[in-house]
Amino acid sequence: MVAVNVFDPCSSTRVQGSLTTTDTSRTPLRYRPLIGRTVPVGGVTVRFTYPVAVDDLEVDEFLQRSAPGDVRDTIAWLSVSGYTLGSHHGEGTFGAQFVYMGEAKVLITVDRSQWMLDVAPSPDAEAWQYDLLIAAQAEQHYGEVFPTVGTRSVGDPLPEQLPEGVSWRETLPGILQWVEGDDVRVAVDQARDERNRLMWPLTRKR
Repeated sequence: MVAVNVFDPCSSTRVQGSLTTTDTSRTPLRYRPLIGRTVPVGGVTVRFTYPVAVDDLEVDEFLQRSAPGDVRDTIAWLSVSGYTLGSHHGEGTFGAQFVYMGEAKVLITVDRSQWMLDVAPSPDAEAWQYDLLIAAQAEQHYGEVFPTVGTRSVGDPLPEQLPEGVSWRETLPGILQWVEGDDVRVAVDQARDERNRLMWPLTRKR
């Protein structure tokens, strides 16, 4: 049993907690003693019956402060659907990534204040960009699903969230079910080829 002192911003006091570790050669994670307390996480109120890693709550505080509402709603849905934050790196809206693990893998990336989504059908599989998944699932040409691709002028403001005009919260549950099916990779590759030809007209299928 290792005692740890942490600063709990919810109470603005120093508190003491403890955790059990069997590996004394490594510095243990710091934990906030939130057992029995309710804390807003990802847009929903969670009652903790176990210690919670400080990093997880710091990530949630960042997302609550910085992410668009649809991104926050998506993370809340992932949380209640059995997904957990598997890893994260980077700091601030200039560049960070958050990986949520469940039956599939969901990667949320923010790059220079622009939020993007990638999905892999399983935790160890390749992740696909969300616009490709949306177009492939629709069984339509990429340009029909995203008619403005390739038309943006230099200096035009960039959308805060990609794909532009697509709600992650409304579409992700269906995408996660769809990526479990057959021939998804073929459909995604086709959508990628169509997107390339729209963005770079001289591109030819190899």
